[in-house]
Amino acid sequence: MGDLGWKKIPVMSPWGRRAYLTPLAAIYLFLDPQTMVNEVSYGVKLLKDTQSLAEAEEIYQGKLGLIPETKLKRSINFMGS
Repeated sequence: MGDLGWKKIPVMSPWGRRAYLTPLAAIYLFLDPQTMVNEVSYGVKLLKDTQSLAEAEEIYQGKLGLIPETKLKRSINFMGS
């Protein structure tokens, strides 16, 4: 019993984002954030005490091996130049 299927989810964008809600997706409502940090999202521990964006980017890329969104191009020209 629930409102399942494609739903508009409010996010920072004025258009929102579409998400497909299923009974399995409800499991996220029951996950303890502290357990997730301890067991899965170990990057949170590394980033929580950073004092600047530069420091966070260095940890994100150097220790986690991921590219920070701030290093990506702001737009992509799909039509070519």
